[in-house]
Amino acid sequence: MRKSLKILIAGVVVGVFSLSFFAGASFSLTGREIMEKMDANPEPEGSEGKLVMRLISKTGSVRERTLQSYSKIKNDLEKRYVKFIKPADVAGTSFLTLEQPEGSDLQYLYLPVLHKVMRIEAGKKKGSFMGSDFSYKDMESINIDEWKYKLLKEEKYEGMLCYVVESTPATEKVKKETGYSKKISWIDSKNFLVHKVEFYDELGNLLKILTLKEYKLFSGKYWIAQKMVMKNVQTGHTTELIFEGMKVNVKIPSLYFTPRYLMRGE
Repeated sequence: MRKSLKILIAGVVVGVFSLSFFAGASFSLTGREIMEKMDANPEPEGSEGKLVMRLISKTGSVRERTLQSYSKIKNDLEKRYVKFIKPADVAGTSFLTLEQPEGSDLQYLYLPVLHKVMRIEAGKKKGSFMGSDFSYKDMESINIDEWKYKLLKEEKYEGMLCYVVESTPATEKVKKETGYSKKISWIDSKNFLVHKVEFYDELGNLLKILTLKEYKLFSGKYWIAQKMVMKNVQTGHTTELIFEGMKVNVKIPSLYFTPRYLMRGE
């Protein structure tokens, strides 16, 4: 089962060791097993809510956008639809992601100025999503089979004991499509929720840092981060995604998750 970044990244916390002990320690879980536990976290069959996107420049100037977000899971595959509401220069722009059983998700973007729905090709998915620090690939569901995993260590992160797991592309195709040579994730052991992810470019240099904050428990079983912050350390630019008024286990019409629907309500 694959999970999305959104709502959707997860982590693990379990014990702190001194460096001398740690060097010779054996772990009860492998990196792959940790990611499988993260991936097994339940997600609601349907959810919706407002999403605020804040684009923050290196100098601190802020541009803010408001989106409406919908998601639906059927047969363990996720569908996500977001629509920009304001400001006027992006209003009506819509984006659709359809998770596939194998390979990359299908992604479609509608730009009102062109009156055309465009499919995002695999070779362009490492590009910026609507001027943000998230790539189109970052907006996809995570296929854990596309990566190889290594548990590096266990350490405290913001008071939580976390597994620190390194992910490297399983194939050159994955590396080329994502633009990442590796990722390092901090995953808490209590709920297997991701709290921090470092992304390294194809040359091995640190590119971006994602932090997931303000996890909230919905319906007693769905842990969802209410704020995600992606900072590009190479440019100094930052993107914040803040969820507001989220509802879970709501029925979302299947029509919303079709390329044709992207042009509605322009």
